[in-house]
Amino acid sequence: MVGDDDFSGFGFPVLDAPSILLSEFGIEGLPSRQMSLGEGVWSWDNLSEDEIDTYVYFMQEGGESGPIKIGISRNPYKRRSKLQTGNSKYIRLVAYRKGMRCDEDRLHYLFARDRERGEFFKLSQDLIDLLRDWFGEGII
Repeated sequence: MVGDDDFSGFGFPVLDAPSILLSEFGIEGLPSRQMSLGEGVWSWDNLSEDEIDTYVYFMQEGGESGPIKIGISRNPYKRRSKLQTGNSKYIRLVAYRKGMRCDEDRLHYLFARDRERGEFFKLSQDLIDLLRDWFGEGII
């Protein structure tokens, strides 16, 4: 479906393989999350807000300890509504920020060991720390 999922033509690198991150840091094995969260690796570090028309969002399914969905959309509120349809568990939009597919891909890679299914990740301490760092202590 074109719309929320069509990001071709941005000219920004998409992280589609772990080897991209590994070669970027010149190390073997998985890069540390702290190393991978540095400045300059996110689209918002390199582009103005006007150049980014999508948002990386974090949605939580089923309550305070439920998994977090990390995704991308032009309209996170509309996306939440679509996800809620047919889902018996309440989905809460926790937070969002301007971002691109490459940012979503990097987050999926960084939290791969916490993946529950698809784009849903367990609410690990690392994910809590990231959300609090980006959005403030009261976010989760």
